[in-house]
Amino acid sequence: MMPNHCVGDIVQIVSEPNLCAPCGWWGGMNKYCGMEARITRVAPNGYYDIDIDMGESWWSDDCFVEQYIELPDLDPIPPEALSELYG
Repeated sequence: MMPNHCVGDIVQIVSEPNLCAPCGWWGGMNKYCGMEARITRVAPNGYYDIDIDMGESWWSDDCFVEQYIELPDLDPIPPEALSELYG
């Protein structure tokens, strides 16, 4: 499994327990739901250690919220500007 995160990345833990997570979600992880954490270690199997649980649990990508960067709405480029650029 290829990990999606690196040591030092900030992640947000899902807001509800993910009982289907491949790392094996257990009750001790519930208290971290919705919190942010920093990846402290990436294991060869693609699982993670995070700072806030002191390495108590393995975490997988399915335990974290996918982050998307929203781009602002942009006005289209006027044709005259394009003709100046590309002739």
